[in-house]
Amino acid sequence: MECPKPQRRKKEKVDWTGFAFPKSSVKLSPHEYQKLKQRVHRLDGYRCINPDCHEDYGRGELHMHHTIPRSVKRLDTEENCSTICPVCHHLVEIKVLYLDFEKLIKERRKL
Repeated sequence: MECPKPQRRKKEKVDWTGFAFPKSSVKLSPHEYQKLKQRVHRLDGYRCINPDCHEDYGRGELHMHHTIPRSVKRLDTEENCSTICPVCHHLVEIKVLYLDFEKLIKERRKL
């Protein structure tokens, strides 16, 4: 019995028209990127941005999610990034979990 080949999911095009992009992108060196990641994790209290997530991950296991994807506009800024656990990050990337990152970041950081 042969195993079926895995199906690749089709990447859906996102319509970014009407979205307010800064005029310039911010590209950081690997060292600066790590410092940004540490600042974002500290701002978010080393917890996943998803309010329904109660997983307890160590500091080294947390991911950083970009609200505006880096492939669309390279915005490596605190305002565009949030802390997320690996499980929630995967669910967001495969479009199973939807989070309003802008709202959650403002609530978490009291902006």
